[in-house]
Amino acid sequence: MTVPYLTISEMDLKREVKADTFYKDENKWLIGAGEINDAQKQIDFINNSLRTDAKISYTFFSIMIKNVIGLVVIAVFYKLIEYLYDFLLK
Repeated sequence: MTVPYLTISEMDLKREVKADTFYKDENKWLIGAGEINDAQKQIDFINNSLRTDAKISYTFFSIMIKNVIGLVVIAVFYKLIEYLYDFLLK
């Protein structure tokens, strides 16, 4: 068994070799130092770049944790008001 010789021509480049011109300016994501990069901002960037309509899907666990934290905050606030009501009226 023999290995064939391959004849390869020079590649025809579709873009210039410069890295600065590889990405268009409107496709560059300029992030400031004070910006908060949340998931929705990243999804919006991808949707605008790729012309898609991807949506964020949250897990059951993350929704449950946020609901529990919300209920705990409401319960603590209720107990605080109940304590202050008893303290101020007596």
